[in-house]
Amino acid sequence: MEADRWFARLVVAWRSAWRDGVFPNPSRINLHLDLDAAPEEWRLTLANLWSDLLLRRVASFGSSLFIFSQNSDLRLPGSLVCWIFQNRLVNCVPVILAHALLRPTDLSTAPPSASSTSSKKQQHQHQNDADDGGSSPRSPRDYEGSRGSSPTSPGTTKDASETSSVCFQVPPRQRVFISLSKLNAKLAEHFSGVYPMLQYLDAYICELNKFLTEQVLLLGVYMAIKLTEPPTTEELLQSPLSDEDIQQMNNLNVKFLQLFGLAADHVAASIVNGDLCDTLQSRAKAMNDAICRRTKLPDFLSWGRQFDDNIKSLLYDTWSLSRQCLGPEKPPISPCLSAFYGDTAQYLDLLMPAPTSDETLDVV
Repeated sequence: MEADRWFARLVVAWRSAWRDGVFPNPSRINLHLDLDAAPEEWRLTLANLWSDLLLRRVASFGSSLFIFSQNSDLRLPGSLVCWIFQNRLVNCVPVILAHALLRPTDLSTAPPSASSTSSKKQQHQHQNDADDGGSSPRSPRDYEGSRGSSPTSPGTTKDASETSSVCFQVPPRQRVFISLSKLNAKLAEHFSGVYPMLQYLDAYICELNKFLTEQVLLLGVYMAIKLTEPPTTEELLQSPLSDEDIQQMNNLNVKFLQLFGLAADHVAASIVNGDLCDTLQSRAKAMNDAICRRTKLPDFLSWGRQFDDNIKSLLYDTWSLSRQCLGPEKPPISPCLSAFYGDTAQYLDLLMPAPTSDETLDVV
């Protein structure tokens, strides 16, 4: 089936990006996000992590999907690939963070790369228990109403509690933990008036984690949708595209939107036919989850676009401010963040990796 070939390619691309939760750090950026430091310091560290270390994972996905693919339907002209890398990679970092999310019971467990058979079965069972079937994300207004003026007020929901953290590994053996809840509090304290959506970052990541339920196929299709979201009028004024490129991007986005529905059905079918679905009730829930994901996808995309705008503003403002404060005792700007707003050719050169052995093979 055609869908199976697309699914296979998306899974290869996701695995290229995720790398079993081990993220190389070729720029050797500071990995310690010290939220007790001065705001300008942790803000730059966050921007470096987002636009360099984490952005490289999205770039690996995009390269695998659109550059190294043997599928002619996915190979894109250089002009369109460059536009996507410049305008869409930043938007996809939350998908990486959603897969790196730690639940309260995970805080003292093995790193994300652990993959024993028993732990996998336990993980799937946990997903089956905790997954809300792609439940609709609470709107920012809902969160504001439940939390009051601060995202750390007593009204905080369970999913966005103080236990919300992400974890990934950096070679050779370093594990990086980031408390989303503490980061939220700092963003709300210092920047809620400038970047209002970022004070709900932990809620966004937690809801996205539930929506995609850590399924590789759903993660891959959702990432592809985000990468190919049609350009806005404002974006085209700043970075023009040919009519042919715009049409190809629109066509791909429509295709990935269709594939997401099929992927939701595929995941539900695999649960129904698998060892972990042993009751009529759990089978019914799996099928209902697929319907929910189809229905709620537009909500997540709409909510995500609001975060995209705010994080781009934060990155640009941080880069601009940090350039004015360069000095031997100041934290350096990461190469990718610097090139992102400075040298486009250098930025693309930094982010386009060589293909892996899996990516050089045609997926049939």
